[in-house]
Amino acid sequence: MAESVIFYESFFRALQTLDDADRLAAYDAIVSYGITGEDPEVDGVAKGMFLMAKPQIDANTRRRENGEKGAEYGRLGGRPKKENPKPVAEENPNGVIEKNPLGVTGETPKEKVKDKEKDKAKEKDREKRASAFTPPTVEEVRAYCQERHNDVNPEKWWDFYQSKNWMIGNNKMKDWKAAVRTWEQRDSRAAPAKKPSYPQRSYDFAEMERQLIKN
Repeated sequence: MAESVIFYESFFRALQTLDDADRLAAYDAIVSYGITGEDPEVDGVAKGMFLMAKPQIDANTRRRENGEKGAEYGRLGGRPKKENPKPVAEENPNGVIEKNPLGVTGETPKEKVKDKEKDKAKEKDREKRASAFTPPTVEEVRAYCQERHNDVNPEKWWDFYQSKNWMIGNNKMKDWKAAVRTWEQRDSRAAPAKKPSYPQRSYDFAEMERQLIKN
């Protein structure tokens, strides 16, 4: 029987999630097993908490017993040699470590923050690539002008914006088709009024005056 039992912070934090009855049962089970080494009679959630803590308690018990044996061997002049030594078993076969004796797996808060930052960076990169402007070719502009049946000169339009590095004012062009429609509206406003379609007549006003005098 042990005189004491190590109660880890992780045990404490895990048990804080239980209600009073289950927390008390889990406390009793962990402490009782750590001192007596006998499996407690417990069930439900409290048993689950005890089973998670049990591997670490067992590891601590083995270390304590080995230390006591070492002290005894020291008093007797050293540990006796074995004729057929067996491989030494792992001190912690369940992979439990003192910093995390319950063996809880999953990302830490810092790792979660880093993952979120990586996701945000990837999303910004995707948005940047999606919004990147690619200048059209002259043929693409001509085809769009023909589709809209406008009078915009494709070569003139393309040369103009190419010389401005595809800038509209101080901003990079985002939609070249919108720029074509702007030119289309401008040209329609600047176009001269059409002449009437009926034939024009010329009159000899002098002859008309003489005819009026005779009559």
